[in-house]
Amino acid sequence: MLRVLRESGRTVALVATQGVFQQGPGEKPAQMLRLALPEALACVPEISANKYALNIRFLIPEGIQKSRVFEHDVAFDLSFCNL
Repeated sequence: MLRVLRESGRTVALVATQGVFQQGPGEKPAQMLRLALPEALACVPEISANKYALNIRFLIPEGIQKSRVFEHDVAFDLSFCNL
């Protein structure tokens, strides 16, 4: 079932300006989000979503200390998956 859900997504190429991406609600709520970015990138995505907005911040992991936002533009692919 998960494989079918993953394969149902439509992929969009996006850019997170200075490590932050925000988007309002789409026409149909997604059941799953898939995010793909280059492996060489030294950051990890933090995703927050609700019925009002999708927020993605790309963070630089700094061990025990609080992570900070990656300060460069990040190109990534985002898939909205629905059955």
